[in-house]
Amino acid sequence: MDERIALLAQPRSGIHSGASLRSGLFPSAGTGLSLGALTEVKIGSHQPSGAMAVTLTSTLIAPTDSSMTVPSHFVDMLIRVLLVWLCQVTLVVQASSPLPSALERGRNGDYRYAYETFSNAPDTCIADFDDPRDQSDCLVYHALFTSGITAFCGNSLFAAQDLFSNLLRAREADRKNPLPIAALIDVVVEAELQFPGGAMLVHESVDSPEAVAAGLLRELTASDAELGALFTARSAQAFAEPTALALYQHLAPYGAVAGKQPDSRFVAENFNALYGLFLLQRGDERAALPLAERQRRLAPEHVTTLDLLMRALHLNGKRVAAEATRQRALDLYPDCDRFKFPLDNRSM
Repeated sequence: MDERIALLAQPRSGIHSGASLRSGLFPSAGTGLSLGALTEVKIGSHQPSGAMAVTLTSTLIAPTDSSMTVPSHFVDMLIRVLLVWLCQVTLVVQASSPLPSALERGRNGDYRYAYETFSNAPDTCIADFDDPRDQSDCLVYHALFTSGITAFCGNSLFAAQDLFSNLLRAREADRKNPLPIAALIDVVVEAELQFPGGAMLVHESVDSPEAVAAGLLRELTASDAELGALFTARSAQAFAEPTALALYQHLAPYGAVAGKQPDSRFVAENFNALYGLFLLQRGDERAALPLAERQRRLAPEHVTTLDLLMRALHLNGKRVAAEATRQRALDLYPDCDRFKFPLDNRSM
């Protein structure tokens, strides 16, 4: 009996391939699992689906001393116990990130899916994408669909503050990506549009939001001229510069039905909306309506599209269509304050 116990206590490692289950299986199993059988538990974590595969292999090994043969039914029983134990163990596996799918669907116009995914997912753009351009686009979409929409819909300067801080940190983590500058500028500009004179609160280190925006614009324009031109116009609008209209008009071919197609996807999807909102701010609702219609064809479920279309329809006397647009927007974005109340009951 003592010899059998000594045999059972002999260390024989049966765990391979990146994961160890040596400790805790049995109280006196030493550093491995023996008992006259070599049991391999192979755990592979590099499956295409991102899930773990667990393979159990049992190979009977004849003892070197025939006088100390372990009964086969005892070995079978131990294997069964191990199988049951493995079935009861919950392997916590991080699922494949939903962000790549959300980014692609957002690019293709499925804004609702992108909004819901980015709203519920952590901001792990740098970790979840290998391509620097995808990382940058992910940061921009994350800005638009999480804190950006919160700030836009709820008029929350605090949300803009948090977003600006997060984007600054993300940008510092990877200085090779120029595109997140657009998200930084967007936050500064949106905060200035909603809280005139208060955008300096967007970040504790920002003394002059106009100077910060100008510096970011120079850097952005150097890397992406189209994005730089669009945000230069929007920044001029936010800070009430007289050049804003001319800057938007210079980009007007991007809004024409048969006009120039921009290389920047962000410009293609957002120019009509941003220009249209600027025209509404100037009181030119007739010129804003065709821009709103074009924007609806490009991005029908984008929050900015719905806001522009709702306001343009209302100001052009199409109250029923405006109310229908508001209801649809509220279905898509139930937490958005801008869509909660009929336009007749509040100022434009």
